[in-house]
Amino acid sequence: MLQPSIAQIRTETEGGIRWLIGDNPARLNAYTTRMWEALPSLIAAAVADSDVRVVVLTGAGDKAFSAGADISEFEQARSGVEAKRYDRLNNEAFGALMTCPKPVIAMVNGLAFGGGCELAICCDLQVAADHAVFSIPAAKLGIGYNPRWIKPLLAAVSPAKA
Repeated sequence: MLQPSIAQIRTETEGGIRWLIGDNPARLNAYTTRMWEALPSLIAAAVADSDVRVVVLTGAGDKAFSAGADISEFEQARSGVEAKRYDRLNNEAFGALMTCPKPVIAMVNGLAFGGGCELAICCDLQVAADHAVFSIPAAKLGIGYNPRWIKPLLAAVSPAKA
């Protein structure tokens, strides 16, 4: 029997580039709570490694950079006491990207939805494939978007587009 894949952020280092690869292809590389939690420490490890000159954030495969947060976890992760923790984990992940002293490039190879779009715009540079699609569909899901995450979006697009 095949083992189900475990959603994770894989790391690879090659020629001064630290690749951070969101790997959850069954869910279009949506970030699980565990992945949100891991991102700041993976950024910190890249910063601490003197051989790393640049960080590239991408998604496994060519269908999606990231479909955002793994909504299958929302009932547990975004309700009650856990909601504050989940909000903190998201904020720390976005903050780690925005404050990284080394250049961070988002290599967007497909869908970048919701939190995935936010991950990309928190990077210093976004390189998008021809088939890349950026969207924040939270309102269609009845989910409010944290106001502090609107600031990076407004830095990337006009208020009317946002």
